[in-house]
Amino acid sequence: MAPVKILSKFALLFSLFAPSLVLAGGNNGSVPNETYDYIVVGTGPGGGPIAVNLAKAGYSVAVVEAGGDNSDNIFSIVPGFSGFVSEQPDMRWDFFVDHFDDENQQKKDWRLTYRKTDGTYYTGFNPPEGAVKLGIYYPRGSTFGGSAEINAITAAMPSDKDWSIVTDITGDQSWSPPQVYTHYEKTKTWLGLTVGDFTGFSQNAPNMKSIFEGGASVLGETFDAATQKDINDVYDPQRDFVPGAFPVTYHVDSMGRRSTSQTYITQTLAEKHANGTSKYKLTVKLNTLATKVLFEKKKGHQPRAKGIEVLVGANAYKADPQYDPSVTPPTARIFARKEVILSTGTFNTPQLLKLSGIGPAAELTAHNIPVLVNNPLVGTNLQDNYETAVVHTGSDGYPNPAFSVCTFTPDAALDPCFAEWETTGKGPYGVGPNMGFIVKSPESVTQNNERDIFVFGGNYAFKGFWPGFTSDMSTNATTWGFAMSKLNSRSAAGTVTLRSNDPTDPPVINFRFFENGADQDLNVLNYGVQFGRDALNAVSPSSPLKPWTEIEPCYEGGCTAAHDKSFIKDNAYSHHAVGTAAIGKVVDSKFRVIGVKGLRVVDASVWPRNPGAFPTLPTFVLSEKASVDVLAAAPHM
Repeated sequence: MAPVKILSKFALLFSLFAPSLVLAGGNNGSVPNETYDYIVVGTGPGGGPIAVNLAKAGYSVAVVEAGGDNSDNIFSIVPGFSGFVSEQPDMRWDFFVDHFDDENQQKKDWRLTYRKTDGTYYTGFNPPEGAVKLGIYYPRGSTFGGSAEINAITAAMPSDKDWSIVTDITGDQSWSPPQVYTHYEKTKTWLGLTVGDFTGFSQNAPNMKSIFEGGASVLGETFDAATQKDINDVYDPQRDFVPGAFPVTYHVDSMGRRSTSQTYITQTLAEKHANGTSKYKLTVKLNTLATKVLFEKKKGHQPRAKGIEVLVGANAYKADPQYDPSVTPPTARIFARKEVILSTGTFNTPQLLKLSGIGPAAELTAHNIPVLVNNPLVGTNLQDNYETAVVHTGSDGYPNPAFSVCTFTPDAALDPCFAEWETTGKGPYGVGPNMGFIVKSPESVTQNNERDIFVFGGNYAFKGFWPGFTSDMSTNATTWGFAMSKLNSRSAAGTVTLRSNDPTDPPVINFRFFENGADQDLNVLNYGVQFGRDALNAVSPSSPLKPWTEIEPCYEGGCTAAHDKSFIKDNAYSHHAVGTAAIGKVVDSKFRVIGVKGLRVVDASVWPRNPGAFPTLPTFVLSEKASVDVLAAAPHM
């Protein structure tokens, strides 16, 4: 992440350089009634890899994506610019969610957002008259490549238990960690994974280094030793149980470009035979919103998915910030000879299943949707990594001479820093060195004795999402702190339910934070806050950063653990939702939707529990595993 002094200048770039829209392969989904072997709905970490693998196995594949092609957007491509990508209007859907059923509890969160009578947003405790409550802002990627195109590019593998839990639930031994890690190795053949280079860090970023040294020392380590470790050493049998400091890994390639399923698909589309024809039967249909799965029904047989119905056109979903209610996109149908694979994410996959007649009968009937399969578990089990932060102001900021020549212009002729990134992938705009701390609280004894909180920080303090949240990243150059993500949160009481039977209506999303295991999870988060304080206090007394003044959670001084936990509960946030079509509840261990044939789900919604602190890399690996399962069944379909 770029330092806050720099981010304020990126904010200007954000407004000046909007991406152009280019349709991959020239396909925009406008041709109705086409037939393919497989249809994959979604191009993100779940859908992208499996689409490529099916095509490379010789099958014809249509990949349907509601968003457009923003692969030329510099905020997505350039690691140093990634702090602002999630606010790009061409690349996101704006969801607003609830954290609690209790409205009074919800109103204690300062991020609660309202729509004012003039159509703009208000976030805070005192909405103006006439403002309508929306909820807590939760942006999701709607673009070629999905949410991996708008994230912070962190790539971390989860614990062994996050895989073996599927074996525990289903008895399927193919989910045992040794077998899963063959899929991880396959993922690494196409996904770029890069660790920031700490060369020159002491000279260029002494204050940042002192923060990292403080965190390492609290864990009994040295900074230099920590920089040599691998956060993704999945073959270490003690990895999941021993706390430690690690250099952060990013899904970025060797030339400093964001690496995702979008780049994988694009590279595959570019492969040609000697005569110039496409090597694989892979078709990408952008700006195409799937609205329903179509089924073939025969008496005495389970319904079989035979295709999908779609709306053809950009910005068709009401969560799209560029949605135009005056535009009615045309409808088309696409058919599959073998299977339909849904990879639309934790919010949209249960919505699409329900719109197709698979879900709780009472809910479907209430929205006049014919019931195909009564499964009350569709859209349940919603869970996330609770997140919070400990934030201080220091007496100094982030002096970094490496940025002194940067002009913050995406033109190599005008900006030597951009020129360096463009030619080498390195420099101030490349992958910066960063350090994460995986901590183990006393509460871990009740959860397999695993490490239970991921802490990261420096000269910024990520405090969650609200409309315009990136402006906060550049307001105070002397802000320092640690954000943290709770691993394996105990509550999975959230739900995704239909707002209506209109497929362009976003669903109703309620996480029901701290519904279960609240005391234990709040204890863990508070332990993480104390770790952050200890790390800041461990900075040398002679550092120009000291003295510290805490901003949150203890903004008044002299706070107790009870105060801190109350603050955390009121202000916790999240952005790694999973679980709404969970294995064992909605799909089986081979990703097949229970109760029908020819339909699978391959995305973050199938996780029985959160896969570590960052779900992107685990979901890429999950897609590789699903590819093996689907291809094994292909000859029999």
